[in-house]
Amino acid sequence: MRTAGDKDKLRGASRRANAAGRSARAAGVRTAAHAVRDSLATVDGLILGEDLARARGLLEDILARSDNPAAWWKYARVLEIAGEDIAARAVRRTVFLKIKDPNILDVISARVPYVQPHIYPEFRLVYLSVPKCGSSTIKDGFLVGEGKPARGERSHHATRERSELVALDALRLQHAGSDIVAIIRPPLERVRSYWKKNIAESSSLAREVHGRESFYGLSTHPSYLEILSNFHRYRAVFRGFRLHTDALPGFLGYDPGLLNILGTMRDINRVLSLIEERSGREVPKIYNMRSPTEEHPVAPEIAALEEALMAGFYAEEMAYYGRYFDEAAASDRDR
Repeated sequence: MRTAGDKDKLRGASRRANAAGRSARAAGVRTAAHAVRDSLATVDGLILGEDLARARGLLEDILARSDNPAAWWKYARVLEIAGEDIAARAVRRTVFLKIKDPNILDVISARVPYVQPHIYPEFRLVYLSVPKCGSSTIKDGFLVGEGKPARGERSHHATRERSELVALDALRLQHAGSDIVAIIRPPLERVRSYWKKNIAESSSLAREVHGRESFYGLSTHPSYLEILSNFHRYRAVFRGFRLHTDALPGFLGYDPGLLNILGTMRDINRVLSLIEERSGREVPKIYNMRSPTEEHPVAPEIAALEEALMAGFYAEEMAYYGRYFDEAAASDRDR
């Protein structure tokens, strides 16, 4: 017959066994998580080493055993490089809300109705950033308005904590009382500026792939003619290229009326003045990465490729935002 002491000992042993079991299971989970993390790092190396087939195989092996969002995210990247854009989009749509801090590029690639504005409630301003549209200048303005130093091109990183993922249909409701602001620029001006300032002058493509001269058969120091001739392939392979050449609806949505202030490049000072007025701090009018729009190649072959790009890839953008460019151009002519 068991005594009360015996029963206490049994209960104690049972608790210790349960605790040991929980600890072992937790250790097993941690070990599995570390294994997946190590495998994903290997995938990154394989992609950089241009071994897409092995990267894809390793990811498919991981996903057969674990429904891991980070692995799916990288799988979408592999599909993009392989030219399977629709499949990549489907993967991103399925998992993008499970990813911590998704990049605006991935949100656009998923084609979901979300944006990633910079939120400044103290200035009553919500800023939707578009690459090659004075974004680093405006972000510097916000930094100065907060009493912080301007950072130039590093302003993108310095203001990242102010960005958040917001459903388009909730943007106005969530930020009632704030002005929703964006600066835009015609697509070819953005492409030309990106090639000149980022690719040609700053070697951005080479830096993205650790200094390689080529990547998946594409030069990392291409001419303007090369990027136009291989536009969609460059978009598939280089994330920086994809981000800087995406069309406006990806950054702003399809309803320009959502924005209280939708200006062109000449309106940057207006935004900086608003920050100055609402922050009570002087905001200098300094322009980062500025390139004259008249300095670009105009050879007939290039003109034909640009025309094809406007008629194809940027046609949707022009349907929704083209009138704002036309109005700005007409106003400039009347001055």
